[in-house]
Amino acid sequence: MHNDSEGPDEITGKVIRSQRNVLPHEIIGHGGRDADEVLWNGPRDNSSIQKAGVLIFGTVFVLAALSLGSILSSQGAVVGLAVPLLFFAAGVRMIYRALWPKRRKE
Repeated sequence: MHNDSEGPDEITGKVIRSQRNVLPHEIIGHGGRDADEVLWNGPRDNSSIQKAGVLIFGTVFVLAALSLGSILSSQGAVVGLAVPLLFFAAGVRMIYRALWPKRRKE
């Protein structure tokens, strides 16, 4: 794919041109969203990839909360259950928003 007579500047230029649409300034310029916004409010464009990612992330939060809650409750640490409860609530919200994203006002 690359010619031996090309220097590093030409190769770098080709790479930058071919990946132009994934550079941060391009994402910002075209209305890109932060990952935390996608996780908290759900995918705006109903992308299957984004939905799958949010579902996996939310499931990990829920499972981590259940595991940590189980460990803490078996040790009798009732006060420490606040952290797993917050993780569980965040995970459930992520899963809910992935399946039923927030409706945008037109």
